[in-house]
Amino acid sequence: MQCQKELNLTDEELKTTMLDRMNQLSAPLQLFTPEECIDIVFMESREDTETLTKVYAKARQRFKQKYPNIKC
Repeated sequence: MQCQKELNLTDEELKTTMLDRMNQLSAPLQLFTPEECIDIVFMESREDTETLTKVYAKARQRFKQKYPNIKC
């Protein structure tokens, strides 16, 4: 990833930095956990659509269980 190269960070350093920042944020509705968001960024950069589909399905199921009255 471009930002990773510019900052000269390893994958683990970038993940840690991203997680630290994300844990400072709050949102009333969260579709993905902070860890899933970071995984998604890396999966998208590697075009890992098979694993992305699984993460999206898991998040959708979790969302439907938590918010049964909201259609998605």
